Amino acid sequence: MLASAYRNALCAESDLTWGQAFLLAGATSAVAMVGIAALYLTKAALGINVMPGPSPLHDLLYWMLV
Repeated sequence: MLASAYRNALCAESDLTWGQAFLLAGATSAVAMVGIAALYLTKAALGINVMPGPSPLHDLLYWMLV
């Protein structure tokens, strides 16, 4: 079902249903959260400081580094 929803979103062979849209939104959100966490962990492991003080994600993800 995810593959057909993706194909409908890109190629517009048929209309994207509400269920397919929510399925794509959920899958995209999950991938985005994993990507953001991976980028944060990489940044933290390399010691890169983007802003002064702790990052907004520090409290959520720092436990993975310890």
